[in-house]
Amino acid sequence: MKRAVGTVTLIAVLCISIWSVSAQCNTDVKNPTSIARDFYAYYIKDHPEISKAIEKWKDCFDEKFSSELMEALKKTPENNNCLWLDYDPFIFAQVRAKSFTIGKTTIKDNTASVIVYLKYERNSKGYVTVQFARRGDTWKMTDFIDDEKHSVYKSLRLINRKK
Repeated sequence: MKRAVGTVTLIAVLCISIWSVSAQCNTDVKNPTSIARDFYAYYIKDHPEISKAIEKWKDCFDEKFSSELMEALKKTPENNNCLWLDYDPFIFAQVRAKSFTIGKTTIKDNTASVIVYLKYERNSKGYVTVQFARRGDTWKMTDFIDDEKHSVYKSLRLINRKK
């Protein structure tokens, strides 16, 4: 009987461990450079739907950012919305990115930024600055800013009609 209880306990612990690992973003959450590098490696290789990327990497996104993005994704011209997200918010483009290179990381107090250089289809280039905030002992992605200083988070707030 003790052996059966021990086996059930072990199985329960393994199931909880597997569940908690699958909900994480599979990277070093204490290092913004690692988060940016691993996120873009996944995102550019797999080209997932934006909502699937948010779900898979939810532990690496700031909750406010991800909820604003998910709300904005529901708004389309077909739903009679005047404003909607008509570009990929992680690469600031309507075409796919083919490759990326991680640039400079800047950390100051509880904020960080990582520059991600992108090469798009049709050989155009650009960069995105991924903004981070420290939440406890981990870093969360809070915004994506393009090379012309456009903020995804500000655009999302506008689309969702929030000040």
